[in-house]
Amino acid sequence: MAAEPIVDGIEQDLRSIARVARVDIATPLGRDLIGRYGLELTPTFILFDAQGRFASRLSGVIPQRGPLVDQVRALATR
Repeated sequence: MAAEPIVDGIEQDLRSIARVARVDIATPLGRDLIGRYGLELTPTFILFDAQGRFASRLSGVIPQRGPLVDQVRALATR
């Protein structure tokens, strides 16, 4: 996956405040997430706030590390 090095870096940057989960869309859990969040493209990044509520979704693009890390940090303080 082309996004893997970026996701690895994001995971390192955020390990003290957020959890990164990688889900294969071909698994039962992956299919559940497709239905639950209306996923249509890969990769998809689903972000939740500190209370576990859905906050945003970024689909079909590999995000830049810095802006995504900043967004997750902001969500962690909500």
